Amino acid sequence: MDSDAMLAACPDHYFIGEDDRGRQKVVETTGGSPLPSEFFIDYKDLSSLVTPASVDYPTQIAGVARTEAGLPIGGVRPQFRNLPEGGFEAWNTVEPC
Repeated sequence: MDSDAMLAACPDHYFIGEDDRGRQKVVETTGGSPLPSEFFIDYKDLSSLVTPASVDYPTQIAGVARTEAGLPIGGVRPQFRNLPEGGFEAWNTVEPC
């Protein structure tokens, strides 16, 4: 993962990296909060996601977000497809828990 590019693309992110368990560690401000929060996204865990995968978007990067203690707090399901005229389209979903 290119952490520098991810941080530059979204200035409310303070840290994006991988922890020793292979999860994505994120420190960011969310929901207009003035204080950052820390959470971990496990892309091997889809257990609490409610947004279904769409057959119209064949590529996805989905996972459950949890606190360091393991409490599920939401998740992500960005989905992508190629466009016939070139380029791609994304359907980005962030779920609260």
